[in-house]
Amino acid sequence: MQCPSLTDISPSIPSNLKIGWPWTEETQAGSETSADGATWPKISIVTPSYNQGKFLEETIRSVLLQDYPNLEYIVIDAASTDNSVEIIRKYEPWLTYWVSEPDRGQSHAINKGFTIGTGDILAWLNSDDIYLPGVLWTIGREVKRHREKDPKWSGWLTGGCIYENLITQETKQLIPSQPPVEGLPLLSWRCPQRSSFWTKACWKEVGGVSEDLHFVFDTEFFLRLVFSGYRPHVLPAVFAVGRLHESCKTMSRPEAWGPEVLKMYDRLANFLEPNDRKRVRKAVRADLARVRFNHSRNQGRWLAAAAAAGQIFWHSPPWSRSEGYPI
Repeated sequence: MQCPSLTDISPSIPSNLKIGWPWTEETQAGSETSADGATWPKISIVTPSYNQGKFLEETIRSVLLQDYPNLEYIVIDAASTDNSVEIIRKYEPWLTYWVSEPDRGQSHAINKGFTIGTGDILAWLNSDDIYLPGVLWTIGREVKRHREKDPKWSGWLTGGCIYENLITQETKQLIPSQPPVEGLPLLSWRCPQRSSFWTKACWKEVGGVSEDLHFVFDTEFFLRLVFSGYRPHVLPAVFAVGRLHESCKTMSRPEAWGPEVLKMYDRLANFLEPNDRKRVRKAVRADLARVRFNHSRNQGRWLAAAAAAGQIFWHSPPWSRSEGYPI
């Protein structure tokens, strides 16, 4: 699919209220074929969404205005009750596929989208995040460079991400590092999902995202890639903007997030040596207790905070050398 131009898609709000990318700016047009006459790699982007009409149009525009000539864009909406469907319909002519129907959660929606996509390069962009201009061109050129050296190249590309906390108005930037080669520090490594792309071969090898997880399935997916022998090619550029707000899952359901973290680490600990597994579990339980302690203290729930402090001491006493795994 050829991306639309800025003149093709006007915003649904007055332009004087929204300026800059992706409202009044677009990516500089490139060539439909590379210098050797070959088509650019097909990139499939999936956006899972549920009641994110406040952000959804900006997300969609940040994908469509990339001006990348070989794009598949798929939106999987979970039967939203806000204005999401109205927004999706506005951009329907430039979408490869979209649907609005109940699903079993975000991870299920992502897997469903990629069963439809036919691209060789895959990524998902949540409906409250945006790509920055030119990202898909950077990915397409980098994949082509790898394929010129090895036509069967299969891999994983990632770049930096800007995180905007809409509650505190704080902004920070993360440029990922390479994961450790082996051992326990692997489980503390993080990769920004919003700025990551991978080949379909990678996706098929590890089996997509785990649909029994709803909060940490992205982290678990990337760690399974690492344990399967893949290492990301880290590009020194910022690709995306992620947002933290009151309605996002991590903020709105903290009580469900912690146990899922422990479940993920229990699963991934099976890749480690038996002697390391107990240390992983204790370290993760201590980290979860720290999260509960901070949350309870901030709410003035002192008894709950004291109980969490006891759990921290139990799982990670001062004389212990257990490694922490920041969550």
